[in-house]
Amino acid sequence: MADNKNWKENWSKLDGVKFLIRESKKRTKGLGWIKMSFDAVNCLFKYGATFHDYMNLRFYIRSKKERKTFITTQMVKAEKKTWSKEAINQVDNKGLFNETFRDMVGRKWVDMDTCTEEEFIEFVKDKKTFFVKPKRESSGIGIKKITVSEIPDLKAYYDENKGNGALVEETLISCEEMIQVNPYSTSFARIVTVYNEGKVHILAATLRSGENKQVAFNTAKDDMFSQIDIKTGVCFTDAVDETGRVYEKHPVSGITFKGLQIPNWEIAKKTCIEAAKRVPEVRVIGWDVALTKDGCAFFEGNPGSGVASMQIADGIGKKYLFYKYLGKIPKKKTEEK
Repeated sequence: MADNKNWKENWSKLDGVKFLIRESKKRTKGLGWIKMSFDAVNCLFKYGATFHDYMNLRFYIRSKKERKTFITTQMVKAEKKTWSKEAINQVDNKGLFNETFRDMVGRKWVDMDTCTEEEFIEFVKDKKTFFVKPKRESSGIGIKKITVSEIPDLKAYYDENKGNGALVEETLISCEEMIQVNPYSTSFARIVTVYNEGKVHILAATLRSGENKQVAFNTAKDDMFSQIDIKTGVCFTDAVDETGRVYEKHPVSGITFKGLQIPNWEIAKKTCIEAAKRVPEVRVIGWDVALTKDGCAFFEGNPGSGVASMQIADGIGKKYLFYKYLGKIPKKKTEEK
């Protein structure tokens, strides 16, 4: 049974309840949403599946046997509780992340909490654009693309933004193949690694791309993902978004997802494996990897994040592999009838 200590927190959030009722009504007729809602609460207790897990992993159409094969959010949270806050912060904090993986981020930056006015102006004055990234946000929240020519006074801009808890980063240029997927925002690979006793395993990988023409998209609600074959780097599913909508082709570019080869795939895998060894206490990390002309570069690392979503595109539960790679294969229990 999954760890359910946080079920009260999940249930008490009004937004979560609204989401459950809204999505249940979309997927049923008449009063069927009531039965589905009660089933979702049961899955929260029994499998540690949050209401988003229930909908995204389509538990409402799965048998009890199938449900037991999926990694759920609460399972990942239980594992995450065994890691120190300091280790998590080394990956979660964008400033510390860039320092730890300086040779893997592929771009320069300045920290608005520590840089001087002279350092900031020197950094941006010869650039056309730069990105502002909050150090403690995730899922693309708060990221902005700034055009330098539109800033009337760099000194005033610095004064207004000094100490705002953000990084100012060079614009990272993807390789041509990834630009073609969506020319308006960067499509990237999310590669999830699991560390155990000196070995790093790749649990799963997806291609993630913005659904629209936004420069920075929220990966919690504005993106779609196609499953990547770990061995070959080829996408083998249509793309799926968080609502379960399926896309054979990208709605902006018309690119077909199935059969799309991710460039520099071996380099990307090797980079993630080497990076995971630098922070062994953070045993499960979702790496957001941009594919570039010369190889790859990290956008960020997500401690324990994105694991549940790795099962949406292909619809295959990865709980066994998750615990196998962690060295925690649960003892077999009598299957439910």
